[in-house]
This record gives sequence, C-alpha cells and structure tokens, in this order.
Amino acid sequence: KEMVDTNYSSSVNTVEFSPSTPTNNTLELIAGCGDGTIKVYTLHNKKWSISHIKKDAHPGGVNAISWATPLSIVTSVNDDSKKQSVREYKRFVSGGCDNIVRIWRFEYQTNEYHPVTALSRHGDWVRDVAWAPIPSSTSHSVVASCSEDKTVIIWKESNKKWVPAQTIHFDGKVWSVSWSELGNILAVALGANSVQLYKEGNDGQWQNISNVD
Repeated sequence: KEMVDTNYSSSVNTVEFSPSTPTNNTLELIAGCGDGTIKVYTLHNKKWSISHIKKDAHPGGVNAISWATPLSIVTSVNDDSKKQSVREYKRFVSGGCDNIVRIWRFEYQTNEYHPVTALSRHGDWVRDVAWAPIPSSTSHSVVASCSEDKTVIIWKESNKKWVPAQTIHFDGKVWSVSWSELGNILAVALGANSVQLYKEGNDGQWQNISNVD
C-alpha cells in the first residue's frame, strides 16, 4: 500500500488520475466524496500527500470528476536566450447532488484549484461528467454531463465562457458518459439497460449513431 486515507466522513464516489503530458512531471490523484469534499493528492519523491482540500465543493455530495487534458501555455520569453517559460493550464470538472456542473482551474498565484464556473442547467443530481480530449484541430473545450433528470448536456467553451451547446433527452435516468480517445464519439449509459453512441454532425448537432444493448 502506497497511500491510505481514511479521513472521509462519507463514501468516496469518484477517483481519477491526472493525464500524462510531456511537460507534466507531477502525478495527481483526485477524489470526490459524498460529504461534498474534493481532495487532490500529489506524488512527490515516491510518496503521496494531500495537496488540496475543497470542502463544500458540492453540497449533498460529489458524484463525478474528470480531468481536462492540460494545455501548455507560454508565460514569458527570455530576451537573451529566447528560452520560453511554459506552464500547464490545469483544469477539471465536477458534478454533484446540488445539480451543478463546476469547472475548476489551478491558479499558480495561490497554488490552489479554484472554482471558476458553475453550470446550472440540470434539474436533478449530476451523475457523471466527462471532459473531452482535445484534438489538434479543435480550439475549444467540450464537457459532457449527465443527470437523473434524463438529459445529457454538451457544454462548449467559447471566448472563455461555457455555454450549453445541446441538451439530449432520454426516456430514463442517465448514469454515465465517456468520450472516445479522439473526443468525437460520446458513449451514454442509460438506466433503461442500454448504451447509446453519439457523434457530432456537420451541422454541429450530436446525433445517435448506434445503440448497444
């Protein structure tokens, strides 16, 4: 056992490792708890430690968390050596029993993850969230969220603002969403004992392309 953390007051509902990137040398693990807390653990010198604790991230409980693929941004350029200083733009999305989808961003000034956007279109518990991988041809971020309100919402970031690009309605509660490796196909797991696959059409609308019984 490399790490044991028993300091939770309720069930741990979701865990996910941070994505691996060429410029990221730090492995992080994030966990969401039924008491509404989000914890971020960091691996340093082969030892895990708690680096961030976010209490009341979702009143009622955290159900799902998904990391964004970090983007490398140039923060400064040395005039003499022309060497660039690069930092990672680190974000994740969470969903919970407060019906909210929340976007979080790491701020280097405070060395903390901070909530930057709360998306409130769902009418019941958010059961899962998934941040789509970003292909090189895509300039915007995409997040899918699903809820017990029988919907999946596709959120898109445009001009640093998140908007609901499309709401897909189903006959029953939706429990899970997952993107393909290229981020062009979305799998939706339904309470009606089925899985459906969706793909974005030329008109920008997500369309059902297959049912998996």
